[in-house]
Amino acid sequence: MLTVYGQCRISLDRGSETEMNSNRIPDRSPHKAFVLIWGAMSLFCLARASFDSRWSGWEFGDAQTMLAVSNWRAEGFRKLHFLWVPQGYASVTALIDRPELSHHSHGSWILPGEGHRIYSHYPSWYAIPYGILGKLGIYNKTIYQWFALSLSLCSVVFFYLFCYRFLGNPISLLAAVLYLTSMGFLEYSDSLANMPVDDFCRFSFLYLWSIPEPLSRRRFLLCALIHFVSSLSSLDSTFYIIVWAFCFRFFFSSKPKTWQCLLLLPIPLIAWSIHFLQNASYLGVHQAIRDWQVLASSRTITGQGMMSAIRFAIEGAWSSIDKAFHLGSGVWVVVCLFLVFNWQERHRYIRLLIGLSLAGIAFGVIFRGRLDDLPYQARQLTPVMVIVLAATILGWFRVQRRLFAQGKRSYYSTLGLGLSGILILFILYHTHFRSFVAWWDFPPCNRIDYKIASNLKLLNKTFPGEKVILQLGRAAPFVQDQDPQDKNPYEGYPQSHPLVEYYAGAPVLVFPNPKSLAGDLTYMWQNRPRDFTPVILYDPRRWSEGEIRTEFQSSQIPLKIVHF
Repeated sequence: MLTVYGQCRISLDRGSETEMNSNRIPDRSPHKAFVLIWGAMSLFCLARASFDSRWSGWEFGDAQTMLAVSNWRAEGFRKLHFLWVPQGYASVTALIDRPELSHHSHGSWILPGEGHRIYSHYPSWYAIPYGILGKLGIYNKTIYQWFALSLSLCSVVFFYLFCYRFLGNPISLLAAVLYLTSMGFLEYSDSLANMPVDDFCRFSFLYLWSIPEPLSRRRFLLCALIHFVSSLSSLDSTFYIIVWAFCFRFFFSSKPKTWQCLLLLPIPLIAWSIHFLQNASYLGVHQAIRDWQVLASSRTITGQGMMSAIRFAIEGAWSSIDKAFHLGSGVWVVVCLFLVFNWQERHRYIRLLIGLSLAGIAFGVIFRGRLDDLPYQARQLTPVMVIVLAATILGWFRVQRRLFAQGKRSYYSTLGLGLSGILILFILYHTHFRSFVAWWDFPPCNRIDYKIASNLKLLNKTFPGEKVILQLGRAAPFVQDQDPQDKNPYEGYPQSHPLVEYYAGAPVLVFPNPKSLAGDLTYMWQNRPRDFTPVILYDPRRWSEGEIRTEFQSSQIPLKIVHF
């Protein structure tokens, strides 16, 4: 029997109904404390999100979303098949779909002769709300971040209600506060990528599906809709939702029924079929199939052991609440403390932690994708971590109070509790306090150098209208960090960083030398849908302006050449 801890008792035994303790009035003070803490953090997060220089922990995806919205605004959803284009907008960038310019494509798998500018491999529907705002004339990064933050803050409310249903007071309050102040939440709460939508879908489903009453048709349809939206928005939470649905059915309650859990299985297939039709409408059926084959071969655990994938998931989850405090020095210490301080009551938590852990590692088992480097995906295990931390802290105080009340304090018990208390404080310092203080820094620092961002904005004002920026050389931070494991067949043509294109307000193409620049620019100019301004950025220590103009002696292209 798993019983809510506190004044309000809810039985979640298999086949049992809700039982309320009518002899006592439920204590609402933890709810009030949560509302106050949640409100204070909401105001501060909203203030931080108001800075144009403020980017989330996944600023790469934030900038890509802003670029996609700019393309949707100019070209329309239908023309782009509702697929997002993570590249600065100019009418001439449509030519990058052609084989002659495919080495400049963004978002494509690195396959010779198969480059595509439109990012077709991954679901893009999470960005549709921002696209709708853009079509309504609202192209403002701060407003977008406020919208994303509202989803993240609502997800915390669902997490608190979920914990309260299972664990009661005061552990639900402490777990929610630890989650609200963890870097796994703070770094991605205002992200313009898929994380806020994922969190909202994941926690709202956890709460609604785990209500002990029989699953009504209306509630099932609402849960199915949440699952469908999650599957359309990303792949990250799809397996989490399915695994938790079955875990709740078999670990806690016979309601919902098994057949209701099975009805969830085809929902992702419907969403992925819609995505496949998107790809096929743009790429063609044959290329769309090839597209998904590449995705499957690069993401599945083929060539990598399952235990290694699980380890990556756990390490990534722990690093999501503190990137410097890893598995060996943190997780096992906390788990051991948890078992020591809650040994007599471990049955109250163990099934919940097993269910949440299985759901959290599902993504890492199915997709191998180096989760130690992608903590935004492995954040799905963060709820497990904060519940264990909260239970350990409260268990420590419970042991202290019990020994003091019974007069059984001794030198050894005092020393043991003191050392364990210091260890708990040390863990909290690493997981929350140190990172939180760094995040609290106000005003927020820029993700790229402030001077470079200012110069890019100045460049945008100096050359208004439609333009294409052509950069000679791999000058940082204009170029993305290349994964050493990727074999790039287009050596010398690295991708520009999305933040650069966002601040520049234009596509930025990178070239190894003036000759290659001249060849691609000439092709773009001859096949342009309409006129644009070519702006060439070069390093005067490597090339001269005369050397660049020599390549364009016989052309009439109106060049603008600027050194950096």
